[in-house]
Parts: sequence; structure tokens; C-alpha cells
Amino acid sequence: AYGIPEFRLPKDAVLQKEIDEVTALGVEIETDVVVGRTVLIEDLLDKEGYDAVVLAVGASPVTPRSIKGTDKPHVAWGPDGEMGKIEIGERVAVIGAGAIGVEAALDMLRQGRQVTIVEMADQETAFATLHKADAAGAGEILKALTDEGAQFKYNTQLLEIKDKSIVCRDVTTGGTEELP
Repeated sequence: AYGIPEFRLPKDAVLQKEIDEVTALGVEIETDVVVGRTVLIEDLLDKEGYDAVVLAVGASPVTPRSIKGTDKPHVAWGPDGEMGKIEIGERVAVIGAGAIGVEAALDMLRQGRQVTIVEMADQETAFATLHKADAAGAGEILKALTDEGAQFKYNTQLLEIKDKSIVCRDVTTGGTEELP
């Protein structure tokens, strides 16, 4: 459950119950395993006797290197910022209004930060995409974001990350804008 804020997945109430249900079915859960280092797939198949190996490793950060400034120390993957792994200031730009982005934004709002969500898609498309990822909670999350003061910049493509600002392009007009 790395990177999932407590308000979305109460670990004691929900997660442990689901773990207990799965293990009661006879499933063995191993954590802290690095495939290729602590265990080889060949060993699982040949020595351990498994018929197949399913790698269900969860999400990992994808940082588009084509955007200038993504290597700066104040740039983070959403869950790292939420969980306090890096220092985050009071004003935060969250790039992407998908499930990870809106959950990170809501968590940061609840930590007292000012949040602007920058999304390349239009509002309708962004909501439809979020709804596919989280049908039950999409409307609730967007309402909470609005109620708690998030600012939204739809139709906006991130071009560059500077030390104190970001440079964006309006995908409908082509105009650029620097946001503090």
C-alpha cells in the first residue's frame, strides 16, 4: 500500500482485513523481494516448483525526461511527496489529474499546502479518465479538491520546471504561461 494516503486506504481497517482474507486462502505473501537479486525467476520455476510467476509489483514513477527541469531536487513522484520522503514547500504544482495526481493533491491540501493541478486534457476528458480508474470515488475526490481550494489548469501542458516556477503551454491556443 505504498503511496496510498491513509484517507483512501485505512491500513488497519481495510488493508489488514484483505491481507488476512488472502492468506486464509493459502496464499503466501513475501515482501522485500527483489526479483533478479534476492530471488531468480528461474529458481522459482525450477527449484521452487511454481508453474508460473506473476509479477504484480505495483506502480512505479515515470518521469518524462523530455521536460526540462525534471531532475531538479524539488521535483518528486506524488507518493514520495505525500509520505514526507522529500521536503515540499507551501505551494505545490501537481502535474496530472489522474488517480495518483488527484490523491496526492488532496493529501497535500489536507497538510495545509496551496495546490494547483496542471492537466493536459480538458476537464471532461480528465474526469472521464479518473472515473475509469476510480468509479466509486472520482466525483467525491474532485468535490473535495474543489471544496478544499485546489486550483485546476486544464488544457495545460508542462514544458519546463524552473527553480521557482513552471512554464506551461495552453494546448488550445498555443500560448505559454509561467506559473509561480
